[in-house]
Amino acid sequence: MEPANFSTSTCYHPPTPALPNEVLDLILKHCTRSTLYNCCLLDRNLYRLSVSYLYNDPFGRDQADHDFAKLLRTHTMIYRNAQLCQTISKNLDLADLVRTFRGFPQWDNGMGVDLVLPHLRNLHTADLRGMDVEPFISTCPSKELRRLRVGDQMFIDRDRLARWLQGQAHIQSLQFRDLFMYFEFPSITLPNLRILHASYAIAKSILPYSSRMLEFSSSIPEDSVSSLLDLLRNHCPLISSIVIDVHSHLAETTGAMDSHGEMMIANVHSFQHLEVLEMAFTTDSIDADPNGMPGFISRITGCPKLRYVGWKTREYDRNRRIKGSKDYSLVEVNGSWVVQ
Repeated sequence: MEPANFSTSTCYHPPTPALPNEVLDLILKHCTRSTLYNCCLLDRNLYRLSVSYLYNDPFGRDQADHDFAKLLRTHTMIYRNAQLCQTISKNLDLADLVRTFRGFPQWDNGMGVDLVLPHLRNLHTADLRGMDVEPFISTCPSKELRRLRVGDQMFIDRDRLARWLQGQAHIQSLQFRDLFMYFEFPSITLPNLRILHASYAIAKSILPYSSRMLEFSSSIPEDSVSSLLDLLRNHCPLISSIVIDVHSHLAETTGAMDSHGEMMIANVHSFQHLEVLEMAFTTDSIDADPNGMPGFISRITGCPKLRYVGWKTREYDRNRRIKGSKDYSLVEVNGSWVVQ
């Protein structure tokens, strides 16, 4: 008996099982922008899942973009962002998907930011280090910001910025570039703030009203260290990470490391939840012996959860330029501090 001749067209082909949306979500969140765009063209379900990731951070940059020359990348981004502004401003459904906005210097040159900002009602993250803050706080309607990063804004109306921040009750992370205003700043109450990077002048206006602060970093003069740590100790009882870059005046003196160690012991105490402490100092020599550091750290009192201390030393030349630096890490091992 001869085998029957089956045509491939009549054979039964079981349907390809569809992946659950939960699995697709896990895949799509790691896709590049070009891949997400292609996924939008396949079917309605993939479009619905992909478009939210595609426009979540539309003005960001894929990791793959780092392979291009800097100039080419910049011009490509300007052209692409201008097109994005046009697209988003004409489709408010897409505008509602935008969660992250990133500014860059070319925004000030009529690249369409004035068209898109008034429609970004659901922003969670704004990175304004590359643009003027004024048009953003004037036109962006979002009251849902969680994270804000601001660059140098020497001429902005500080009272106006403070009033705008006061209306952002959901902010959890606020970062100002170090050079941002060493002037007095109006008091601001941000009840949900967890992370703050700011100069001492700004920190003074925010820390007394931010009792839920967990992480703080700053670049401050040496004579402000004591006052700053007192603010953190008195108003931020839950603080777990402190990073301070101290503008020291001990570059020409001997024994600077000992002086910095004594200063740290005198001021870092009674932080019940502090786990990470990082401090950067100017010293007379970056080759100073680090073996004495555990002795300083072991004398810190009232910080039962402290497990990591980072200590950075810098050496300046006569023109006050950094000549060299060294980083030291100290970890607590079985009750003793060890230099790594």
